[in-house]
Amino acid sequence: MPTLRTLALILLLLAAGCSSRLRIDEADRGFPGLTHVLQGAAGSQGRVHLLVAHGMGEHEPGYGDPIIDDLADVIDLDDDGSNEIVTPIERDGVVYGHIRTRGLNDPTRGLRLSVHELTWSPIVQEIKRKYIGYDDLPPHRGRRVMMNGNLKEELINGRFADPIIYLGSFGEAVRYPVESALMRILESGDPERDRICIIGMSLGSAVLFDVLVAITSKGPAVPGGSGDGHAALVAAWSKTPLTMFMLANQLPLLELAKVPPPGGTAPPPPEMIGDHRWPTAIIAISDPNDLLTYPIGKDFARRYATPGGLQVSWFNVAVSIADTALLGVLADPSAAHVDHENSEIVLRYLSQGNPSKVDRPRPAHRP
Repeated sequence: MPTLRTLALILLLLAAGCSSRLRIDEADRGFPGLTHVLQGAAGSQGRVHLLVAHGMGEHEPGYGDPIIDDLADVIDLDDDGSNEIVTPIERDGVVYGHIRTRGLNDPTRGLRLSVHELTWSPIVQEIKRKYIGYDDLPPHRGRRVMMNGNLKEELINGRFADPIIYLGSFGEAVRYPVESALMRILESGDPERDRICIIGMSLGSAVLFDVLVAITSKGPAVPGGSGDGHAALVAAWSKTPLTMFMLANQLPLLELAKVPPPGGTAPPPPEMIGDHRWPTAIIAISDPNDLLTYPIGKDFARRYATPGGLQVSWFNVAVSIADTALLGVLADPSAAHVDHENSEIVLRYLSQGNPSKVDRPRPAHRP
């Protein structure tokens, strides 16, 4: 978001160095990191399939390299020599997105990582160009002063339009490439030996969560999906815990679209496939100064403890990604929302988890 960065730079100059450091680094409980998941897969001579999905705005294959490269450096993984492959996700002649795969490993420790980077923005870019793209062209664009024009084009038209599109009837089309990517991983992996880890960013986290609930529930996840045909595959993978990191989590905010009217009732929860729920650890890593991020509250965690065929354990991590407050009162909201890959603290949690806070069994109740 260069416009917000420019605004932050202007404020920085005005502040003339009057700023304070922000050092929030708090996790509520212990949880595994990617290293732990890799070691678990190595113990069964398997590999970890890491699915990465971006958030709002236009993206191109390769957007995930900064955070993946940093993780590879921290965990000490090298390129495995396989060719990177970019595969389009198409249906009826329409390109919905792309999957880019690359392999990383450390043969001496038996660690093998297959990265599946999903780009789903192509399916919404054309919609935005068709319906609101004229707003970025003359004469409309020229009627605004520079900063307002940049904010309108980059934030509202380029990014904030995406969740509006997703929450409407077009949401099924957004879920389709996400479901396709996840199902390809399930179909190509070995549930007896492999593990699955997910990194979702911003809106991508919410889409991934909705798809996970859908594929573990009865009925088609998306139009044309296989629905109950997922049952055997999901049942096989549900024996292996799933670890998902949500960067800049928006789930509570988007949940407002599901609130029933006064006197109405919420729709019934989706019915799970089979007899076993998939144990899933979801770690929400957010900067409290990110204006679009909300922690997972207790009520939300209770409502979504068993959505569809998942058995979810929720974790909150609060981190100062925007680590400077101008005049002590303003942190860059753009950095807080999108700069996770530049945070050593976030990198530590992704790679190592939070081993310092191990859950201990609660003492038995005594009368």
